[in-house]
Amino acid sequence: MKKILTILLTAALCLSCFVYVTPQASAVSQDETNKAAAVLNMMGAVEGDGSGALGLDDTLTRAQFCKIAVVVMGLSGKVGQNGGYTIFPDVLSTDWEAGYVNVAVRYAGIMSGNADGTFKPDEIVTYAQAVAVLVRMLGYTDNDVDAGWPDGYLDKAAELGLTEGLSQSARSSITKGLMAVLFYRLLNTEAMDSTQMFMETISGTRVVKDVFLVSANAETDAGVSGAVKVAGSVSGTYLPVNGVPEALLGSYGSLLLNTAGKVLTFVPASGGTTIVSTVKNTEAGYIECANGKQISMLTSPVFYFNGAAAVYSTAWINITSGMRVSAYYTEGGTVAYVMVNSSSSAAESIFVVTGDSYSLPSGAGVYINGVEATAADIAKYDVIEYDEDYNVYNVTRRYITGRYESAQPNVTKPDSIQVLGNTFELLDSAVASAMDYDIGDTVMLLLTSDNKVADVVPRYKTNINYGVVQSISSSSATIKLLSGITVSGAIDDSDTDYITGQLVSVVSGKTGYINITGITKTNYTNPLYVSAGTVGNNTLSKVINVFDCVGDSMAEILLSDIPVNTVSGSDIRFIGYDWSGKINLLILGDVTGDAYTYGFIKNVTEEQTAGGLSASNMTTSITNSDGTTTAVYGTTGLANDAPAGIAVTGDGHLAGYVTLTAQSGINREDFEERSDGSMYVQTDKGIFKVADDVQVYINSTSTWTTLENARAASDNLSVYFDRTLTSGGKVRVIIAY
Repeated sequence: MKKILTILLTAALCLSCFVYVTPQASAVSQDETNKAAAVLNMMGAVEGDGSGALGLDDTLTRAQFCKIAVVVMGLSGKVGQNGGYTIFPDVLSTDWEAGYVNVAVRYAGIMSGNADGTFKPDEIVTYAQAVAVLVRMLGYTDNDVDAGWPDGYLDKAAELGLTEGLSQSARSSITKGLMAVLFYRLLNTEAMDSTQMFMETISGTRVVKDVFLVSANAETDAGVSGAVKVAGSVSGTYLPVNGVPEALLGSYGSLLLNTAGKVLTFVPASGGTTIVSTVKNTEAGYIECANGKQISMLTSPVFYFNGAAAVYSTAWINITSGMRVSAYYTEGGTVAYVMVNSSSSAAESIFVVTGDSYSLPSGAGVYINGVEATAADIAKYDVIEYDEDYNVYNVTRRYITGRYESAQPNVTKPDSIQVLGNTFELLDSAVASAMDYDIGDTVMLLLTSDNKVADVVPRYKTNINYGVVQSISSSSATIKLLSGITVSGAIDDSDTDYITGQLVSVVSGKTGYINITGITKTNYTNPLYVSAGTVGNNTLSKVINVFDCVGDSMAEILLSDIPVNTVSGSDIRFIGYDWSGKINLLILGDVTGDAYTYGFIKNVTEEQTAGGLSASNMTTSITNSDGTTTAVYGTTGLANDAPAGIAVTGDGHLAGYVTLTAQSGINREDFEERSDGSMYVQTDKGIFKVADDVQVYINSTSTWTTLENARAASDNLSVYFDRTLTSGGKVRVIIAY
């Protein structure tokens, strides 16, 4: 690696020319400041006090600035050999800063003394002086800036992006936090006349790009603990020179290694944003995080699963709630890299709650099935997996209840157990409890996030497994339980009246058989209060499945999808409870509109002949951006190409439909994207939310597209919403003319 040597004129750091000015507020976010400080702290450039506090609001002296600059340039190894002599009368060879000052001045040439021959190590550094040094560290000289001191250097720094969002005056002092941000940006800035980032030019370093920092407590191949683990463009473990600050965990960026192959620091990518969270739910097109963020996977970002490159479209079914997810967004807001890591099922990291509550250390994070929670939400029989890297307790509330069918290799000391036709691996913590039961007993398996058995307990208050019918015939059925586990088995004749997509309860029959029962609608008087999380005196569980139904057509939704705060008891079809008495299942009657498929109506008349007789049957389908849906029996009475929505049953019949209300004359400026990423539009009827899966059509080209493309193509749009604003109506279809 080449080493950049710069010469800084004495005037550039001559503090006698300036008057101290109080630091100004900057537009730098606290997140960037913390991240930058963590980078320099791991590098050894910024250190904390005895309590670990970094003092980011403190101003910096010239001596402190020297140390940061020398460390960042990779010249710490020169400090010892350059500390034994005196250049300036106010920096003696016995002073702590002597080596750093001497390296900065004599070896690197990035700083100079004052006209009176002193260095003034305890004087504060101004914003302009600090910025000028960083510009020169990139290789620029007086001849490369267009104006004199200090404006030329400030302009060049702005051009390079070093000072983006900052408005400090040249004479203001600079805090340690802001200095960390400037050096962090420096690391991610190209050196003069080079395609290499500054971090790639640091003497004696090797850069590993495009990786996520997965762990700070991994083991190397040689079995040494405390290693840094990265995954992405490469996967591997490296021992760090210093500790790894928590603020860097999960970040996407570059790993800096020294000549011995040890980690100097991790530098998160600049110009974008990395989010780190826990998986709450996954679908084919997105990952929903516990922090409310929805990571779209439709743009096909680079995806890693458990440290290896993977294809999301095939891997997403293996992602479960409680897993860790990191996503890097470019400056334009597009997700570019995503990584998901499974929680460890090492027996020593897992324990089962045996009492009615559980206390945790203060400051620890808690997630229950991927949903952010508190220690007070933890209940008996919850399975806790401790994530030491993030000081997070991932709580899994997942179980399966059924008849103990078999064990392998034997019941006296089993490695696995079979329930409802599925075989589950027993962790060491569950082997002893499994030995307390005999074949034929009804047991409840308490499962980890990756469906290993943490404990085997007797049936506890409930033995019901709820699930959705995936397929059914005259003799067998396959049900996907709400826990994500799929069970199959033979069924009795009485169980054949159900259809695909129907929610049912499942219990064990004899070995090889399952018994299924439909959910019976119940009349409720108490309303659901969404924000309070209650139905009457009953509290909603942190882990809850919610379905919205139109007739026999059902769509799984989130509580946050419910557009009103109060849902009438008459719109509640069914309530299910967990073993702690909290509501963990809600079936609602068309309160969101999300159970319909939206687009343009397509009516077809089918002629069918049987036994010499013929008949005409009407079928209905929807054409939208996904193509044309399968035609189902039934008619809406709406004309072809009318914007509308239909709901269908699992056996191919029309369950219901909804007409849409049009509002024409909408301009592109009438749309507003809010901070949470949701889109709204101003109409004569009020401000409506635009559905996340809104169908958008350009009339002039007869093509389906995105809202962004439609707004770019036309300033004359019509929006179609499904219900009134007070009823939580959303825009479902948009046509651009």
